[in-house]
Amino acid sequence: MIGPKSNSTRGRAWLFFSRDFLFINMTYEASVAYGQAGTGLAALALCATERILSLRPTQFTVGLREVTVKRRKIEERAICPATIHNGFPVVLGPAGKVYLLDRHHYATAFCRMGAKRVRIMVVDDLSHLDPGKFWATLEQRSWVRPFDRLGMRRAFDHMPTHVLALEDDPFRSLAGALRRLGIFTKTATRYSDFAWADFLRCHIGSGCVDHDFDAAVDEAVRLVCASAEAKNLPGWCPLSSIPADERRGYFER
Repeated sequence: MIGPKSNSTRGRAWLFFSRDFLFINMTYEASVAYGQAGTGLAALALCATERILSLRPTQFTVGLREVTVKRRKIEERAICPATIHNGFPVVLGPAGKVYLLDRHHYATAFCRMGAKRVRIMVVDDLSHLDPGKFWATLEQRSWVRPFDRLGMRRAFDHMPTHVLALEDDPFRSLAGALRRLGIFTKTATRYSDFAWADFLRCHIGSGCVDHDFDAAVDEAVRLVCASAEAKNLPGWCPLSSIPADERRGYFER
């Protein structure tokens, strides 16, 4: 259990209530972010730690190049998995299993670095639901992405059981590279990076992405800037928002 075992002294009581206030605020922020404000989640946000390999993914893929990017950030900023800001958002599922709702790339990076436990923040408790209803609820809330590295829908019971079992989707890494270039920005839309990955998957050959990633980035930038379809993707930014020196690098060769 989180919190002091006893509040018999004023000091311990103050610690308990101050920590409880912090947890309530963090839960409220999380519930707003996941569209669940007002569902009485305050008691669920006691930010505990959980074994990374006990966290069950709610998506089939990550971009392994993106995992490497996250690993560099972790090392450069000395981020501790047990104190990471706001924790890893999770939902409790059937049989008490803990399902990861976001930050799959960070969780994979931490796991590959040898970390054993991470800080979690429980967004909702759906452990009372049977598996079918559980997955239907997650999909209705846009809390799960049941598509593999080829963009094909898969059955929920084939979902990876831990982060090291996530497939590599090179197009998700390509989308991440475009976002860092300023081609698009993060939005409140769930899985916006995957929307870009799916768009790129339809227009760029997988061989190019697998074997010459830099060339694939060049091709993707030109594609996006010439495509009317790309303007409808979440977070799209006009070419004028990209720094001039970077534009020259792509368009004045």
